[in-house]
Amino acid sequence: MELTCWHYLRPEILDFAAELYCRLTATNSEVEKNGDLLIIEPKSETEAYIQVNHTIVDNALSLGSHLQERVAALRVWDGKSRGEGDFTEEFGVYAGGKGVPVDEVMSL
Repeated sequence: MELTCWHYLRPEILDFAAELYCRLTATNSEVEKNGDLLIIEPKSETEAYIQVNHTIVDNALSLGSHLQERVAALRVWDGKSRGEGDFTEEFGVYAGGKGVPVDEVMSL
């Protein structure tokens, strides 16, 4: 018999994990069926982060327009860029470039 990590869990934890897995699987199926799941296929990790940032902002703008509501971005970070490849900074720059006000929550 092959042992996996599941063999080391207490029964009550295993039951909870199994129930949670079933609920998440059912939720994912429902979301997919409704067409509410957006799957991106980036060519790199960098592209993935950028695509997700842009998709969040673009979808928020689209929803805001549809509902005739204002849109704002919330960036949680320490307030300073780490330089190239800082996708939290990129999120704020992209949102600001689209005319979205960017509020910040300092994580320190």
